Amino acid sequence: MTGIFNKLLDTIIEKVSYWRANSDSLEAVYYLYVLYSIQAMEGSVVARDFALRFREDCRARARLRRNRTKSFEWLGHGAGIRSLIHHSQLGEWKPDLEFWGNILPLARVGGRVSRFDGPQAGEIETLGGLPAFFVPAKANFASQNLENRSVTFLLGFSYDGLRAWDIKEAVTK
Repeated sequence: MTGIFNKLLDTIIEKVSYWRANSDSLEAVYYLYVLYSIQAMEGSVVARDFALRFREDCRARARLRRNRTKSFEWLGHGAGIRSLIHHSQLGEWKPDLEFWGNILPLARVGGRVSRFDGPQAGEIETLGGLPAFFVPAKANFASQNLENRSVTFLLGFSYDGLRAWDIKEAVTK
């Protein structure tokens, strides 16, 4: 069954590539970065390079947008295109939680802290070697000896790049 969804993902990437080739659409570039990121996290080394290239293009095109850090798409359970969850499926935004009300569709992803710039900025290397921004202070990570710690998190796709939310230290056995 996974092969069917991966084939479907390839077909969608091809169609979005045509969309990008025939327009100057930010959304076409955004979805190429999202779709290639999914492939990279599912093990494609070639897709990682495409994901990083389209992420940079998307970031440059969206640099003046106020919503450039909002995650419109999220990684959920499933394989290929079925793992993509639109933010409208996550219920209402809960200001007290600073997160969506319904996280059941979202999958926890594993990674490791690759950079700690202080309480306001850090980076996690996701599956497939893609970088995801996170705010260490929101995860109650306040020390600099975070690098190389294994973590799990919820993963969002913003115009500005991958965003890690609800970071927790991975349980080691």
